[in-house]
Amino acid sequence: MRWLEAVAGPSGCSADKQCPYLLMLLKWRSISYAPPCISRFAGDERTVCRRLGIIEVDYFGLQFTGSKGESLWLNLRNRISQQMDGLAPYRLKLKVKFFVEPHLILQEQTSIVAKHKELEGTSQASAEYQVLQIVSAMENYGTEWHSVRDSEGQKLLIGVGPEGISICKDDFSPINRIAYPVVQMATQSGKNVYLTVTKESGNSIVLLFKMISTRAASGLYRAITETHAFYRHVPLCTP
Repeated sequence: MRWLEAVAGPSGCSADKQCPYLLMLLKWRSISYAPPCISRFAGDERTVCRRLGIIEVDYFGLQFTGSKGESLWLNLRNRISQQMDGLAPYRLKLKVKFFVEPHLILQEQTSIVAKHKELEGTSQASAEYQVLQIVSAMENYGTEWHSVRDSEGQKLLIGVGPEGISICKDDFSPINRIAYPVVQMATQSGKNVYLTVTKESGNSIVLLFKMISTRAASGLYRAITETHAFYRHVPLCTP
């Protein structure tokens, strides 16, 4: 998958100055970009996408690594300095956040670049589309995984995908799959995320997921609510 890495800084920028980014795409292409001061405003992946000529900006997000190794999506409504540890320069990655079916991808740059030596005589665009068709048919296509513990302290993996939420053991053995239509509500409190689900009997059950940090819990909460809104086109009920 194509990805872009951005380093933003330096620190101590005033509100009327700009802080440069170093953008590295696929580790072989780099460009320079100076957005509004990063200490004052959160970066905008739309601006980065436009600079790279990517028109399908709604599929992308900016991701960074937390102090405990969490993979976290940047919240563009907040300042970067409030979300990331330490001083600038900050390192961000522009990555695909929402995965869609191949026929919905309008721009070639959004597609996966894959080796296709065995497809002799096939154009690159055709080979990429075939790869996307194969990948999109896989069970966990577009799923974002989060490490959690349940109410009893058992390690689990929670997968947030286009169709719903997967609950697996830490070796990815499936335990349960929750479709979005039966998800009533998602809430976060500290390091915990609560998911209210409607059972087949019509009764409701609340699932508890314990995270390694408050930011990791926020990441899972946002993954559930934002993914639900993107694919279902309606917001999930929240407090």
